[in-house]
Amino acid sequence: MAKKKAPQGPGPQQLQIYQRMNFLYQAATLMSSLARPIPPTSTSPPKKHIKQKCSKTDIKWQASQDLHPLARYYNTNMKKIGRRLVIRVDPHIKRSICKRCDTPLLPVTTSTTRSKSKPEPAIVNLCHACGSQRSYLLKEDHTLCIDRPDRLLQPPQDDVDLLPTKGQPEVSSVQQQQGM
Repeated sequence: MAKKKAPQGPGPQQLQIYQRMNFLYQAATLMSSLARPIPPTSTSPPKKHIKQKCSKTDIKWQASQDLHPLARYYNTNMKKIGRRLVIRVDPHIKRSICKRCDTPLLPVTTSTTRSKSKPEPAIVNLCHACGSQRSYLLKEDHTLCIDRPDRLLQPPQDDVDLLPTKGQPEVSSVQQQQGM
């Protein structure tokens, strides 16, 4: 007899790890969306001779600004868990986190997304927190590895026996209850 193949997909221990990483990613995204937008980094030095009035709205803004470091901490923690346990992070999640400072890249709030056409068409993400840029080339035939149909998990062979074959008629749930 041939050996049975091991079931594909994450086991129960890895499932808990994926759930933890998913929670950390969602918490980081929530913290960044609750905080006020980070203004884009500028190269001009701040003007010291202009006095700014402090109001209650500025204090609230400063208090909510403390959520961005918390979001970065959650993303850093998620990446550390993945590295320590040798679990790959989904490419879509990797693209939504700044590689340099681990800030969640939310359009308008923490990043700017632009498209450029020369020399090759690409999408450019600019992080407002650290000023780093990442560009993704746009090719017609390119798909991420995770999106390819041949990479999808196949159902176990035991479940195939439950499906009716061409020669057998389908039995409805009413007929099963009546004992037919």
